[in-house]
Amino acid sequence: MKELNKLSEIENQNFPVISNKVLNKIVNYYGFGFFFILILVGLLAFFTSNFEVVLNTTFLSLLLISLTFLTKFENALLNSMLSLSFCWFISMCILLIPIIDDLMSFFRNFLLHFIIALFQLFLIVSLKIKFSKQGLYWSSIFWMCWAFLYDDLYRMYLMLNIDAPIIAVQIILFYSLFLSVFIFVFIKKKFNLLLP
Repeated sequence: MKELNKLSEIENQNFPVISNKVLNKIVNYYGFGFFFILILVGLLAFFTSNFEVVLNTTFLSLLLISLTFLTKFENALLNSMLSLSFCWFISMCILLIPIIDDLMSFFRNFLLHFIIALFQLFLIVSLKIKFSKQGLYWSSIFWMCWAFLYDDLYRMYLMLNIDAPIIAVQIILFYSLFLSVFIFVFIKKKFNLLLP
């Protein structure tokens, strides 16, 4: 009986995701450097009045990735918010494949979105990284508002050269976000990594 109590106490403790001190510092410094570079890009976009750069989903996801590194993957709300757009980035990668026509579009469009999707997949399948249930719900509303108000869906529609009405892009976004919420809740709950 004592062993069961000790086991339940160990399960309830909050262990750090990265236990190696050297790796912990590397992740922290990388997050700080990445965040600093993104802030410089944001300031440059502000001073050149190129606001589309900082108001798109890709830039916001990169900013959230830098904050995830800064918090060393231990902020469940941030992990939930970042990984929620995984299905959207995967569908973007698939839709970007046929329109790659040069090396620059490969790196800027396909590879960047693919790396973000891989990072999000790492957050989803990791057995140490926790998610927040409420964070997933609120993040889905946030991403919907962001995509429809700030990140111009028409820009994505033109970039992808989709032969369908723009309402199709909105429907794909809506269902990919809310399907992701239920899939992630199921996965993280199964491995006891879902916080309230």
